[in-house]
Amino acid sequence: MLLCFVELKGACIKLFILFFFLHVTLFANPFATVYAELAKELAQKQKDSEILETIDDFEHKDELQNFKICVDDAFKIGFNLEKKREYLQSLRHCEALYEKIHYCHSKAIRKSIARDDYEKFTQLLSVGLAKNSSLEKEVLAYYQKNRKRKKVAYGENMIEDASMEKESRRIYVQEYSKYEEYIAVLAKKEADKIRKMTAPSKRRNVLVSTQKTSNGYDFIAENFNAFRVTVTLNLTNMHNIIVDKKLPYSFELPAKSLQKVLHVSIRDSRKSMKFKSHFSWIMGSAWAKHSDVLYRFPFAKGAKIYVSQGFNGKTSHRGKNAIDFAVKIGTPIYASRGGEVVSLQESNSRGKFDKSYSKYANYLIIEHADKTLAKYYHLKKDGVVPLVGQTVRAGELIAYSGNTGYTSGAHLHFSVSMVNPYNMRRSKTIAIHFVNGGKMTSAPKKGDIITVK
Repeated sequence: MLLCFVELKGACIKLFILFFFLHVTLFANPFATVYAELAKELAQKQKDSEILETIDDFEHKDELQNFKICVDDAFKIGFNLEKKREYLQSLRHCEALYEKIHYCHSKAIRKSIARDDYEKFTQLLSVGLAKNSSLEKEVLAYYQKNRKRKKVAYGENMIEDASMEKESRRIYVQEYSKYEEYIAVLAKKEADKIRKMTAPSKRRNVLVSTQKTSNGYDFIAENFNAFRVTVTLNLTNMHNIIVDKKLPYSFELPAKSLQKVLHVSIRDSRKSMKFKSHFSWIMGSAWAKHSDVLYRFPFAKGAKIYVSQGFNGKTSHRGKNAIDFAVKIGTPIYASRGGEVVSLQESNSRGKFDKSYSKYANYLIIEHADKTLAKYYHLKKDGVVPLVGQTVRAGELIAYSGNTGYTSGAHLHFSVSMVNPYNMRRSKTIAIHFVNGGKMTSAPKKGDIITVK
């Protein structure tokens, strides 16, 4: 009982934080579309509660009735912008009631599993589970073991999602295509040889080397790329040395630049010094500060676009703020936001829903003024318009969509990212906001059909 109380208390705290955020957001946002999004979720929960009412021996029918009344009252208030406070208060009350229902529902599912009551289990599962429910693994295992007896749509979706999640635990390989780790730091002589190489394919994209000084070594970092990178340098097996930076040391290295980044000096000149060193690098900046800007949809005005996957999508966007727009091959793509073209690939023509095909993706990457990166993926062969180094404006034609790389069908994969400041080896996608017809829109979701204005 104590454990249940702690879990319920934790859920209530989360609810308080959620509605505090909603309170601030709604009062600052003049668009009624936000209210509509909240109402959609509430309406779905009302449908779920009605299904639970049909289960004869489901306890807590009083809570279900109270929730139904609460939702009806909330809908009576509607989206009247004059009644923001009342609407928020009614939503808060409805959510608190539904949290109790969810707790009872989860408890009933656990009980059905413990009693091996598969019939009751399938009735309860038809409502689904709360997002990120701690029950997911237990429910999935029990359902997979017994599904031959009876199949439930939600259970089948769980199996499919689990399969997709296994494939998508890696963030898109193409998101990591500009990344290397555990690279040895070279001596100056070796570094000079690499710098003299004229073939880019034989030259390292980022180079860190040591140069001897009177009391130790300087570490010199050089970036041959047309884009800035975040580099993490580390030393191990250190003996009798002093390092002038805290290790591991991460820093930003601008495009086409060379910098002295670290110095190692000898502690006691009467003894020998030793150390081993290596570094990793990733495209982009961990110190980017995303501007509070609105992005335009990357298509021509009048175009009707189907969203096949939204932020945190179940197929390959788990944990990522990326969007897939299902469009025909050759659809014109326009810059969602202005910036400088820093990387592109347009020589590939192969595409398949197979992770080994990730290397065949055509793409265009634009760096914004705030150092964030817009990535447009799966473009058609020879389908990129600007050149690396060229500046483009928002709304300017930049590419044509395709079906290249790791893809299940023709679409445009779009995201805005930076290097994760808490994990310098990974990129972090950003939840951006769109504007359409002069008004801010809610985040696109799977199934949405957007008419670009």
